[in-house]
Amino acid sequence: MPLPNYYGAFAADPEHAKLSWAAHYPTRQAAAQAAIESCSRGSKTRCQSLGEFRNQCAAVAINQSRKVFVEFAEIHRTAARKALKTCNAASPDEACGLWKMPICASGIYGAQDNARADQATIAEMDAFADEVDKREYWGAVVSGNGQTMSRMNRPSRAVAEREALAKETCSDCTLKVSFKNSCVGIAWPADDRHFLETVVNRDPQAAEAGARRQCSAKYGQCVGTARCSGRMVLGDFPHGAPHFDRASSTWRDK
Repeated sequence: MPLPNYYGAFAADPEHAKLSWAAHYPTRQAAAQAAIESCSRGSKTRCQSLGEFRNQCAAVAINQSRKVFVEFAEIHRTAARKALKTCNAASPDEACGLWKMPICASGIYGAQDNARADQATIAEMDAFADEVDKREYWGAVVSGNGQTMSRMNRPSRAVAEREALAKETCSDCTLKVSFKNSCVGIAWPADDRHFLETVVNRDPQAAEAGARRQCSAKYGQCVGTARCSGRMVLGDFPHGAPHFDRASSTWRDK
């Protein structure tokens, strides 16, 4: 007796602002329709299928430009690895992360597996992505002559430091810190004296708070910010830019 076929699908709106999925449907059309209807509910525009799959898992990777990359495989780890690899190849200067943990439609993975995947936190998604994809995202911060410059998401320490220290970018600057797959908090005195304190932490809020404390202990009242080089940048766009809330699979305005 042949094994039953299970179908699944992902769907997103045209702006890639919302993502939904459906799994374990009897036909390809039914899976696509369910994903599209779930995604379109409450949206201004109708969503479209990103691809249907049968007796497989699917993973969706996304970069900072909101471009998505969908790949399929029999095992969820392989699907994630393929999606991130495709995203990396198309995004040499941008971070790539999983929009959602892989969703599967097969006899191997059940509804409970998909429910756990759907509820994964950003930290869990990033940790999983780090396991299946070893891409390094290097960043560097330099300072001098009243200037502070940074370069993020570079392929190596040497490239990040060289680009940040380029004379046309920051003349007579010196390196403050370089790091990979993490965030850096940057803080300076509120009266604009050019003293700079940096703290590296994977959590951008913790990085900024640490830099502010370090700066305030030396110079009094300080202000600061955080920059990230790695997947966490998907949740840390500059002020005023859309913020990708992967916990709810939507983009929001800060």
